[in-house]
Amino acid sequence: MDSNFAAIDIGSNSTNLLIADSSGKTLERIVRSTRLGAGLTKTGSLSDEAIDRTVSCITEYATLINHHQVLHKRIVATQACRTANNSRVSKKVRLLIAVQQFHSGN
Repeated sequence: MDSNFAAIDIGSNSTNLLIADSSGKTLERIVRSTRLGAGLTKTGSLSDEAIDRTVSCITEYATLINHHQVLHKRIVATQACRTANNSRVSKKVRLLIAVQQFHSGN
């Protein structure tokens, strides 16, 4: 059985999905404007709205990943996402939950 592969790239402005089969054929390629970094330069924090947009997008992508029976998954995030100085833990927790759901296939 051939394996399918998926990658999600969470950037400052967009969240991208690529799903390909073992031959390299693209099965899904989606770019969504999620604007995760909106306002980050000014505040140093990720906004609730930006996190909600990104989590919603990742959830949608997880559905497609499950549909294509992907076995190999990777997710990467922009430096802005990794270094934001949010003091509200709930934002980070919600994003981490979405990432864990992606990894577990739920």
